[in-house]
Amino acid sequence: PTKINYRLFLTPNKRYESGLGLESNTSNSPLIDQPLLGVAGSISNRHRNLFKGAELLIANVEGGVDLNLRNLDSIVNTLDFRIQTDLYYPKFVDYFSIWRTLNKLGITNDAFLTAQQEKASTKVTLAYNYLERINFYTINSFNASIGYDLQRSPRLRYIFNHVGIDYLSPRTTEFFEEEFLAESEFLRRSFDKQFFTSFFFRDLSFSYSSLPNRFGESFSFITRMELSGAEVAATNALINSFRDEADRRSFALRFPNDTISF
Repeated sequence: PTKINYRLFLTPNKRYESGLGLESNTSNSPLIDQPLLGVAGSISNRHRNLFKGAELLIANVEGGVDLNLRNLDSIVNTLDFRIQTDLYYPKFVDYFSIWRTLNKLGITNDAFLTAQQEKASTKVTLAYNYLERINFYTINSFNASIGYDLQRSPRLRYIFNHVGIDYLSPRTTEFFEEEFLAESEFLRRSFDKQFFTSFFFRDLSFSYSSLPNRFGESFSFITRMELSGAEVAATNALINSFRDEADRRSFALRFPNDTISF
């Protein structure tokens, strides 16, 4: 009476998995006020158990083109290319002991820290995107982040990203600047170079879904909080606090073809 005999039946997953996707769509470009035909393709690869610890690596490569079939002399309107890799590590990695410190300070409770250690998985993301609208502008962007995903219950989920780096480098043509950017200061600023950083807190996503009532109705609550550049701004302010007002300066990052100041 004190023994229970049971059997577990498991379905194995393949260690390697690849996928191919193709799609087409139609749209209307506000820049040329003509319909476009879009064609895109994607290749995805998954590697389970990458470091023999149940890690999951997902690599995606996507490419697309928008075609203006009414102008065969300049048929290509937009080029888009993106590559992204995501590494899921099935353990909670508390670098710099951020959450242990918050727990000791009483900001989070023991139950939440235990849930993180037992259920959270760490995620590392790297992505690059190239977008070119022929005769208008070109945008190169790079994104990197480190965070974790905590599914605390079937209805409650937290997604934290601690480290985050986003770099945006647009280049515009003279025609686009004269015809579009000159008329709107807000639009012009959106095409400035941008660099966002975070090393302790980048963003938090929270989602909750209720149980269905007797009529089968339920509700969901989703919110997102984002913070970027606080560390750079604090460092810059601290350094300038020890300088005379005439000697205060901004912090600059220099790349091969770009310089970004803070």
